[in-house]
Amino acid sequence: DHFLRIKAVHRLAREDLKKATVYRMTDSGEAGAQIRESNRIQRYNIWKMGQAAWKWARQAAASGDSTLDERQYFLAKRLNLQCLSRLDKQEDKQVDTQVDTQVDERAERS
Repeated sequence: DHFLRIKAVHRLAREDLKKATVYRMTDSGEAGAQIRESNRIQRYNIWKMGQAAWKWARQAAASGDSTLDERQYFLAKRLNLQCLSRLDKQEDKQVDTQVDTQVDERAERS
């Protein structure tokens, strides 16, 4: 349920981003602010989905299900990399630290 709500907000932000991209072609400065806000919402949602996938990967590893563990780990890694690609330079330290921690945990389990 929570995951579906995040996806719905993500979809709305994507639609706003499309509108803002078209609006940016006009001479208004509001378009840039709208694009930044849409990117912020999408980035946050991608980050939260990555955190959830990492949690599920850890649970799968604890239960001994290596196939599910690998899939969830791959999903978490992909989502975290998507989030990193959208970050501004000032914001990337928190997510970068989280990704490093996840990679270290994964290496310890392997």
